[in-house]
Amino acid sequence: PLLARWQRGGIEAVCISSAEGLENFDAMLGPTGRGYLAATPVFVPHPRIAEAGRDIGIRRIVVTGRGDEKTVEGMKRFFATV
Repeated sequence: PLLARWQRGGIEAVCISSAEGLENFDAMLGPTGRGYLAATPVFVPHPRIAEAGRDIGIRRIVVTGRGDEKTVEGMKRFFATV
């Protein structure tokens, strides 16, 4: 269901809170899902997680800082410019 929704344009962003979570999510997505993830903005709290994302081919990564408020603020700033 997640990949079908992504294919229909129903996933506009992804938030990942750890490098381990990113690794697990990437493994669950498989080849098709990896393509969707690579093209989707990914919001992360720390540069180390951003580096892990770049290593697997994610093209748009936004480092927001830790905490829900910073994540939401980072997403608001990002989507205000697109």
